[in-house]
Amino acid sequence: MASVADSIPKLVLHPKQPLVSNSDRAGVVDALRSCGLIGADFQAGGVTHYRPGEHFLDLVVFLGCSPAVALEPTAGAEPVAAVATFCNVRVDGPLAQTRFRPGVAAVAPRCPSCRASVDDWQRLVHNGRASGEERWRCSQCETAVALHALNWRHNAGFGRMFVDIWGIHPHEAVPADALMTCLHEHTDEQWTYCYSAA
Repeated sequence: MASVADSIPKLVLHPKQPLVSNSDRAGVVDALRSCGLIGADFQAGGVTHYRPGEHFLDLVVFLGCSPAVALEPTAGAEPVAAVATFCNVRVDGPLAQTRFRPGVAAVAPRCPSCRASVDDWQRLVHNGRASGEERWRCSQCETAVALHALNWRHNAGFGRMFVDIWGIHPHEAVPADALMTCLHEHTDEQWTYCYSAA
C-alpha cells in the first residue's frame, strides 16, 4: 500500500540491464552492509529500511558547498513519516516484472543516437506501467530502441531491483564509484542510478 512517504524524492540505484536481473535481496543487502552504506534495520509501515552505515557519507557524494544531510529521523515523528525526514535505505525487489521509476520532474529523455528529445515519452511509459521492452523509433534519425535504452539522463529508470536512498533530492548527491563497484562485485551486474519520487 502506497503512503505519503512514497512521494519523497530518492536517489535510486538499479542494474543497468533492467529486463533481466540475477540480483536477490539478500545479496544486495549483504553488499550494502559489507561496504558500509547501511547500518541497523528498522520497520516503517511494515517495510524494512536501513539506517545510514559507517561509510554512508563516503559512498554517497553530496554536491555543493555545505549540504544539510540528516542522518537521524526528526525527533518524535511517527515511524512511517520519519523515513521522509532523514537519509535511509530501502531495498525493493526483485520484482516479477520490470518497473518504470518516473523522475521527480517531467524531463524528456533523448535519443541515444542523435540526442533528439523524446517529446511523447509520457504516453510511451503509460504512467509507470511500461516494462522498458516497448520499442521507440526516432523521427529524426530513424534509430529504433527499447524504452529503457533511451537516454533518461538520470531523471528516471527501469528495473526489477532497486536500492532507494531516501532523503536525497534530484542532483543533490551521486553514488560514489566505490558504491557502484561494490554492487557490481557482489551481484555480477553493472549498476546505474536515477532520481525518483515513486
